[in-house]
Amino acid sequence: MKSIAVFPNYHVYKHSERDSQFYQKRNELAFYTELADGYSSVKAVAFWKKYGADGAFDAAELDHVELVSLGHWLYEMSDARKVIAYAGALFQIVQAVISSDRIYLYLPGSNSVIAGLAAVLLRRSFAAYVRNGLDRQPRILRACYRIILRRAEFVVCTGRAIELAVSKFNQSTYHVSPMIPFAMTDACDPLMLKERAGVRLLYVGTLNQTKGIFDLIEIVKNLHELGIEFELKIVGNAHEKVRRDLQESIERHDLKARITIIDFISQPEKLKKLYSDSHIFLYPSVHNEGFPRVLYEAMLFGCLIVTYRLDSYSGFLVDQVNCFMVEPGASGDAANAIKEAVGNPDLYFAVAKKGNKDAVNYLSDVAGARHGHQVIEYFYDASECRQHNG
Repeated sequence: MKSIAVFPNYHVYKHSERDSQFYQKRNELAFYTELADGYSSVKAVAFWKKYGADGAFDAAELDHVELVSLGHWLYEMSDARKVIAYAGALFQIVQAVISSDRIYLYLPGSNSVIAGLAAVLLRRSFAAYVRNGLDRQPRILRACYRIILRRAEFVVCTGRAIELAVSKFNQSTYHVSPMIPFAMTDACDPLMLKERAGVRLLYVGTLNQTKGIFDLIEIVKNLHELGIEFELKIVGNAHEKVRRDLQESIERHDLKARITIIDFISQPEKLKKLYSDSHIFLYPSVHNEGFPRVLYEAMLFGCLIVTYRLDSYSGFLVDQVNCFMVEPGASGDAANAIKEAVGNPDLYFAVAKKGNKDAVNYLSDVAGARHGHQVIEYFYDASECRQHNG
């Protein structure tokens, strides 16, 4: 059996430099386990970050999965330190490409760009997984991504808009199941909304400016000024400075009693309860990242989506049909959309239910095979095609 090296665009976690045990979210570990059904050796090539004692991740107790550590990554690293870190990792990345029969790249991602170009030059068999948009990357990176996509054996995507864009460079482009930790049997109807009881809002994701975390505060500030009763739960990781700025913004607008910030949660049961206990999932991201997994998850549990209008959502989200959408930065319009939903519970339920149904139908349609098994199958098909064509 052959070996495969995976270059994810996320970090892995360890307790210390000497620790051989690494940790990752359950659904990502499941991906490596699936790959091991078709490969004798699976390598995860990534930088690592320090793992805390909060039990947020599962241990990768898998004999067939190896972590190739590129070094310790710190949030507060300067740009110069990051360049040095990548320079130091260059040899390990190229070595992993040379020593593996198959290469699987997560794009966009700095490690994957280096590995992809090395695979092109060394004529190694590789494929790519594109989950985020590539069009907003710097020009030199866009040129690199085009080279990699054109030479890939195949490309898999999770969003229709991204699939359409990528297919211009590679005809062997496929849809793949989003790596979410829930089954279709977890799906539930929208929570009933009673105007006088207040509306429960939820945000799940990275806490940074491009994901709209400060727009989130502006929206609920406007909601407060409109006289709407609400509570907002914000779930996710943040740099320490962003967390401080967020707390200061909440206190400055006198919203502390209405907003709860919760650290990153990876346990599916805890996330399931948060989603199913919420009326509206508020996601004012301005980052064209493809179709975020959290939107699928929120819709699966009946949350009404209120979000900014982005190109990467087109083809699935439709304003006033299965979500409410406003123009990026229009926090006042987003607050008015929530007010409209609160004032018209029948409209809220109809739109949320349509979103729930669309998510279930879509996820059911693409979930026939898991991501890892699809990768094995597509690599096999590409190999058979090469042999047939001589």
